[in-house]
Amino acid sequence: MLIGTACSALNPEVPTLTPTWDYTAPTIQPTSALFQIRPTEPVGVNPGQNIPQAASIPANAALPPLVVESSNNTIAKTVQIPLRNGGMIFGQLYESQPVNIEDQLILPRLPGVILLGAPHSEWGELPHHLYSSGYTVLVAEIGVNQDFESFEDVISQFIQLETINPGLIAVIGVREGADQALIGCAGDLRCDAVVLISPVTRDTLVNVLVDYNPRPLYIAASQTDTADYDVAQALARLALGEIRLRLFENSGIGTTLLHNQPDLITDIALWLDEFLVDTSLTP
Repeated sequence: MLIGTACSALNPEVPTLTPTWDYTAPTIQPTSALFQIRPTEPVGVNPGQNIPQAASIPANAALPPLVVESSNNTIAKTVQIPLRNGGMIFGQLYESQPVNIEDQLILPRLPGVILLGAPHSEWGELPHHLYSSGYTVLVAEIGVNQDFESFEDVISQFIQLETINPGLIAVIGVREGADQALIGCAGDLRCDAVVLISPVTRDTLVNVLVDYNPRPLYIAASQTDTADYDVAQALARLALGEIRLRLFENSGIGTTLLHNQPDLITDIALWLDEFLVDTSLTP
């Protein structure tokens, strides 16, 4: 039987006169078409790239906000902050320039302030005034639907900047951003001070204030919106730490309050100095 099988392999059957179903398989005969394509690219001589800042941080640590646009005509830089939920937050970053000390350029680590609740254009002079007062400032455009995890992501990446003193952080919020600021800082001990301008949700803020106490709190509101006015007074009564309450009669709400009361900007900056300026480093 083996001999018969071998003979049939050496003498294949003659093709039939009519098409017949049969088993087929690729032959070992080389193809007549020649493709001038390399199967793989050769190994290049470029070893790749290295980012010293990324290599120096601990495992699973956050990276600082990515600068996507900067201009010589403006101090603020446009940055983006990726979130763990797959989203992306854009913002404007004001950070210090290198200082020449004994012929060496050194980046000073300054207290940081995050602004929430309004686009960059609506904050007026506040970001630049804080920057001029010696702060690194981030105007983060966090949507009202973002959760506490997103708030954590913003702070985690903000404090990775080389111009930030991570032990001195404040958050300023207007309207829904004020709610985000207090709710976020109540669950994040990296916040050292909070400024609320026209806070909105009374019951929620009263509940989370227990976790934020006894850290310092600054509240500003106007009778233009009686609900915000009542929220501000309720929070001031329950605050256990340093509290400053600024109430106005009819000066608008949110960032409008900053435009109608210019002294409020200066007062906020001076108040932050009391808690964020490290006097031990002052000569």
